[in-house]
Amino acid sequence: MTKSEEFQKLQEQLANEMPAFVSCGVISAEDGLPLAGVVGDPNLDLSIPAGAFTEAFKSVVKAYEYSNWGNVTEMLFSGPDIITVMFSFKNGKYYQGISVKTTTTLGMVKVVFNKYKKRIEALL
Repeated sequence: MTKSEEFQKLQEQLANEMPAFVSCGVISAEDGLPLAGVVGDPNLDLSIPAGAFTEAFKSVVKAYEYSNWGNVTEMLFSGPDIITVMFSFKNGKYYQGISVKTTTTLGMVKVVFNKYKKRIEALL
């Protein structure tokens, strides 16, 4: 199995375990492109949120660097219907994005993500 196929398999497993799943993906912060990902809605192109959220991700990483606050480990964006969490890898070079409906708790997002974190990190 190629590395790309392994990434995709992990994203599919993560998605299947996540309550009220919307989307997830491992994203390169350099170019905003997904290395692998899954969407719950076939009308959603994962590259759209990946590209847009990458700009926000990079801004927060820079803010932490400029402030000498260390490396960002995670970010949370909350809207009326969807929450998005971004978990940083490799000092901000990549991130795991996970979006769920607000009926899912942040704790549950972290529980499911933590099951896959080390395996995702090992592939990067």
